[in-house]
Amino acid sequence: MDVTVPIYLRAVLAEKDIGSAIFKIYEGGIYHVEIKRGQKVTMDFVMQGYQFLDEFGGGQYFNIYEFSSFSDVEP
Repeated sequence: MDVTVPIYLRAVLAEKDIGSAIFKIYEGGIYHVEIKRGQKVTMDFVMQGYQFLDEFGGGQYFNIYEFSSFSDVEP
């Protein structure tokens, strides 16, 4: 896959909406997490993401976390 192809032109191989975020796996080994407005990333949230990745084969991915307004990360 050509690395110059923008993410929005790549095929989505898997997607899961957990309420507070949307997890997506794109072709070319890209893991994209869109954290919704006002949500907080917790350890439980991270574990749900790992479970999602394991469901679709695991492996190494380029991680992109996209935070909407007023989103936060728990220490």
